[in-house]
Amino acid sequence: MENQLFSCMVCADTCSVPCMMKCPRSSFYGKDECDGGIWCLDCVRKWCDLNKPKKERQNKPIRCGKCRAYIMDSKYAYASKCYQVLDALFPEIDKYTKDIAICRRSSCGVNCNTQRKLWKHIKNECEESMMKCEKCTRWIKRKDMKNHIECDHTYVECSLCQNDHGFKNKILKKKLISHFNWHRQNYKEKFIDSLNLMKIEHLRLKKIEDSINIVDNYLSHIGQNNIL
Repeated sequence: MENQLFSCMVCADTCSVPCMMKCPRSSFYGKDECDGGIWCLDCVRKWCDLNKPKKERQNKPIRCGKCRAYIMDSKYAYASKCYQVLDALFPEIDKYTKDIAICRRSSCGVNCNTQRKLWKHIKNECEESMMKCEKCTRWIKRKDMKNHIECDHTYVECSLCQNDHGFKNKILKKKLISHFNWHRQNYKEKFIDSLNLMKIEHLRLKKIEDSINIVDNYLSHIGQNNIL
């Protein structure tokens, strides 16, 4: 019976890192009409659509899972506005989980033994957790952060720019392919321009050659008339 007090209102299992939604009708706002319910951390984040970057979220209203009161739109939601981790309940839940505190995030599955260690693992170690990029403030999964920094914030020198402009231009790695395509288009345009100039020069030389032939024919005709 006591174990049911710590059951998540979504998955009905014993809460893993227990949280409470910040319902506008709860004690967080000086009211006692709703307690916001007890949730697993992963369940409440999924409910509030917080596991996705803001650009990928659907703009839908987040409502309290217990009384359906409006909290905020998911597109602009952030964790501290939607829920609060109930760390005071960690020791009580540890009594019922018997040294089992498994990270439930995707392919992680690490057993942290206690709720406090699990909370620390999710915040600082789990490869499936979201973390904020210090350079662009985007939220990225920890396992993708290295690739994100390498592609989105690493500059490389373009050797082709040195041939065209006399200096090496620094380009973001993620934009390098489009930059090379620009060079290819630029070379193509230069090649077409060169062909056009060659055609113009060829026509000019042909006109000069035709003029010379006309003069030669005229002179030869005059010479024949003088002989006669």
